[in-house]
Amino acid sequence: MSAADESPPWIELLVRMCAGESAEEPFVGILEVPRGEYGDEWPGTVRVFKDRERYRVEALDGRLLTIRQAARTYVFHDDDAPARLDDDEDGEVHHGAHGSIIRRRHPTDWRGDDFTRPAGPPRAVTYLGRPAWEVELTPPPHKPSALVLTIDAENGMTLQQRSVEFGVISRWTELAEVESQPDELFTWDGDYAWAGSFGEDVPAEVREAIEREQQEDAEQLAALRVPDLRVELTAHPDLHFVEDGSAHVSYHLGGLVIVERRPRSDDPWDHGSFPGESTEWSDGDTDWYVRVLSVGSDQLAAIRSQLAEPRPDRE
Repeated sequence: MSAADESPPWIELLVRMCAGESAEEPFVGILEVPRGEYGDEWPGTVRVFKDRERYRVEALDGRLLTIRQAARTYVFHDDDAPARLDDDEDGEVHHGAHGSIIRRRHPTDWRGDDFTRPAGPPRAVTYLGRPAWEVELTPPPHKPSALVLTIDAENGMTLQQRSVEFGVISRWTELAEVESQPDELFTWDGDYAWAGSFGEDVPAEVREAIEREQQEDAEQLAALRVPDLRVELTAHPDLHFVEDGSAHVSYHLGGLVIVERRPRSDDPWDHGSFPGESTEWSDGDTDWYVRVLSVGSDQLAAIRSQLAEPRPDRE
């Protein structure tokens, strides 16, 4: 029976999505990211040469954007500057142009509740002539819309990501399998600079400017006299396995409190449709606005009370 004959269990599809890269045939494809991962940092449409974990990303005019090798990524932002080299030795994978879409998600990304749980069984579809599964993932409490993934039935590659409310997030519009990719596509012999490296080669004036900016930020924060906040977080268990009387369960804790204040004004706060629960109030000559994400709205009053008491060491 083929992978597309019957709806697979979610865990089986998840394994294909995380570990199926070795089953991919080498291909050349066109990837569209209409909404942009990082604003206008990368073109919305790119050409991708991929061979398992290796890939090369170019703009449609041929401009080189990224070369990804086994554990290194060369990123090209400026024709007049050397490539930026990221490696994975610090445990953080850097992706380059739309790399978080091109690469497979790590298994640990599927913990918690941030678009990790299907709303129902996968539905059989066809995408670019390929048998595929379409699955809707429920949003976490602080996000407004479900996410729909279209997954290649054979190798688990994500062919399209679509928000139910906001439309297409990413999609492959062309996929042409090839017998092999030349190694030269994934090789860079030119100049490069280590990303995020602050070694002896950093000019003294650059280091001093960074330290000066950090000191200014610390002084401004101290002048605001904002206190530390204490909030209660609720986490639901995620089951990883049960075997022979043993079990592995994890709890994902995370929350965000946004605080804004301004001189007293009759103008309304302008925050659009940002998710979460909020409250606002005026205290003397100051307006306050607080929004919480993944923090119970019943704690807004306690947060307001804490904000009214500046820490003694910040007076």
